[in-house]
Amino acid sequence: MRYFVFKQMINKVNYLIFAIVLILLSVAIPNFNLPVANAGNILSGFSLSAQNDWQITVGESQKSADKLALDLQESLNCKRNEIGKLAILIIHPHGEFDRTEPISLAEREGGGSVLEMKIHWHRKLPFMTRNHLTIIDWEILHNRHFGAAVILDDAILSPIHPQELNNLFKELLPDNL
Repeated sequence: MRYFVFKQMINKVNYLIFAIVLILLSVAIPNFNLPVANAGNILSGFSLSAQNDWQITVGESQKSADKLALDLQESLNCKRNEIGKLAILIIHPHGEFDRTEPISLAEREGGGSVLEMKIHWHRKLPFMTRNHLTIIDWEILHNRHFGAAVILDDAILSPIHPQELNNLFKELLPDNL
């Protein structure tokens, strides 16, 4: 008889442990069925997309590539945290944005420029918080958007929605240069 009572008690404890594990997993595992972040929709409420906010003089087709890159770097640095927050929303929707370092500029191999954005963010898990760094390179070639991509990401879960990230940066460049 004691054995039967003891076995029932162990079963109840096992069910309780199983229930606790399921609850913890439901909190810790993000929902990957979220709708895809759309750069156009995100930018609709973002003031940087308005041409008036740019310090770049649009319409100058003769603008040198170096001057454009410097003007673009200066303009992006003014709004770097807002852009970084949008980028993290797209590629790590469960992450929480912290800050964006000043955007750096370099020459692109084969011509053009590369603007590098270092974004610091974190993810809160039930029993700990993990800090992360994501680096995005935005390539400009012949005064046009060439591509934007994550070149470094130290999160366990890989960044998602690379095309939407590329579209975000494409929308940031005035189209009438």
